[in-house]
Amino acid sequence: MVDEPLPNSREIRLHAEAGAIGQFEVTYHAAHAYTAMQVAEAAVKAAGSSELEKIRDAMASIAVYTVSGLYKPNEQGMSFEDGLAIQIQNGKHVIVWPAYQAEAKVVAMPKWADRAKK
Repeated sequence: MVDEPLPNSREIRLHAEAGAIGQFEVTYHAAHAYTAMQVAEAAVKAAGSSELEKIRDAMASIAVYTVSGLYKPNEQGMSFEDGLAIQIQNGKHVIVWPAYQAEAKVVAMPKWADRAKK
C-alpha cells in the first residue's frame, strides 16, 4: 500500500516559509499528530471497515509514507524506518539527520568546562 512519498516536514516548512500555506513552523508535535492521522486513515482504508480489530490488524500490516517518514511496522509492531533529528542552531530548528534531509551538520556541544560563562 506504499504510494508516492508525501511531503516531509522539511518540504512543508519550506512551503510555509515561501507563503504557500501560511506563515508557521511545523513543530515536532504537530508533525507527529498529523502522522498519526495519516496512519489511522490508511489503516481504516486498508481494513475496509470501522471494526477496531480489523483496523488494528491493518495497522500492523500497512506501509504508508507520512510527513514523518515511512510507517512500516516490523514483526513487533514497531516502525523505525525513518525519523528526524533536530537541533536548535542560531535560534532556528534545523534537521541534522537523516543525511538526505539534513539542513545542517550536527553541532557537538562543548564540554561544560569549555563553555563561556555569562
